[in-house]
Amino acid sequence: MKRVLLLLCILSLFLVSCAEKPPTPEPPDTDVIAPVLQPETPKPEPKPEPEPEPEIDEPVLTATSSLTGLPCTPEQARIRPVAVVLNNHNIALPQVSVGDADIVWEWNAEGGVTRLVGVYSDISRVGEIGAVRSARDYFLDVAHIHSAILVHAGGSSYFYDRDIASGYDTVDEITMHELPSGTFWRDPDKRYSRGYEHSLETSGEKLFEAFKSLGYKTELDEPKPTFEFYGETTVPDGDTAETVTINHSAYITPRFTYKDGKYYKESYGEPHIDEATGETIAFENLVILFTKQRVVDEYLRLDITFTGEGSGILVTAGKSVNINWSRENEDALLVLKNTDGTAVKLNPGKTHITVFDANYKNGITIE
Repeated sequence: MKRVLLLLCILSLFLVSCAEKPPTPEPPDTDVIAPVLQPETPKPEPKPEPEPEPEIDEPVLTATSSLTGLPCTPEQARIRPVAVVLNNHNIALPQVSVGDADIVWEWNAEGGVTRLVGVYSDISRVGEIGAVRSARDYFLDVAHIHSAILVHAGGSSYFYDRDIASGYDTVDEITMHELPSGTFWRDPDKRYSRGYEHSLETSGEKLFEAFKSLGYKTELDEPKPTFEFYGETTVPDGDTAETVTINHSAYITPRFTYKDGKYYKESYGEPHIDEATGETIAFENLVILFTKQRVVDEYLRLDITFTGEGSGILVTAGKSVNINWSRENEDALLVLKNTDGTAVKLNPGKTHITVFDANYKNGITIE
């Protein structure tokens, strides 16, 4: 009996345990990853209003350049011009910065060659210039006409006689040992390829320093009008002038060809190039002045009479007209008149002036 009761108890316990739900097993340990909270994107701050750029006053062009007839400021009009003697020998070409000159004078020199005098309205803005060459006494006429400082390297005895007598402002590479160091230099490559006498250069910056060192005035009290100009390009009544050939000698015969309002120059049968830009030099006006010229010594140096009066030719805007010129003395301005006595006017821009022997007017061909 006892065994039966024991079995009943065990069976009841078994049934009770089977009726209970098994416990839920715990999950293995895991790292708790907190949700990543994205930071709030800050609202962009309003951009400040841009400050207005300072207004730059445009230069007031109320004056006119005495060399070009183009508008300029009164300050620019008072800058003293500078005339630089430039070597024009075939070996010396191309010259440097000849295209920056506002007026280029071409003069006969000894032996059938010519020499140029470039006149610059603001030399401080010009880079290297060359090749610089020696002066002749009549180059001082250019300086007087334009109130310019004359820059050169040596000169004829006739030049020094007149220069000393006049006491004019000049910068001479040969005789002025008081010049600041580096005012002139010899280009080493040109010294080798062209020769010593064809290698001398300077620059606008160095010349301006030399002027200050020498105490020269670099501004004019009042600009002197060199020529009269039209207000805008004007075609004068005259003969057709599409090409102009000037036969200085068998050695050099410059030729000018009219295109797009300018006369482009050839020298020695090739375009006359400015080495600094690689461009052919060109001019709005060509002026040819006939003067008395004669040989005065065994070196074939010339005496050129550039006072009194004479005849000439103006070529501009595809036309040529006959004119007359006059100068009262060596210190006077150059006066140009039409054959009817009215003042000659040039077109605004650059001008090439040829001083030519009156005995050889047939050396000029205009077509």
